[in-house]
Amino acid sequence: MSVLPRECRAPRYGPRYYDSWVKFLLFGDRKEPIPPHIRVFNKVGLAYGYMSDNAYVVDFEAGVEFLLAAVIWTHPDRLGGDDYAYGEVGFPFLGELGRTIHEYEEQRPRPYPARLERFRLDYNRD
Repeated sequence: MSVLPRECRAPRYGPRYYDSWVKFLLFGDRKEPIPPHIRVFNKVGLAYGYMSDNAYVVDFEAGVEFLLAAVIWTHPDRLGGDDYAYGEVGFPFLGELGRTIHEYEEQRPRPYPARLERFRLDYNRD
């Protein structure tokens, strides 16, 4: 659930499938590579104007982990039809929502440090 398109071996994905292709929270509105110290285990949905992302986010560098689920409706005129605002509303909102929660989690005091090493995966090994 955390493999990025560039890490997938079967099938192989071309450059059209950038890292955040199905990583809406934190990165949905960006196309640059996701930093290697962040891993997102998630499942997304995109249909009929609705967007959803259910994610477990791990930041090895900051020692942060959190679960976040979001569902939004991106229909601009609320009347139905096929003119959804995924690019104008959905991706920017979900990206900003994820970044806001990540920033909060970086600042939040933690009585116990996160134990994240089991989530450090290497999809490029044989």
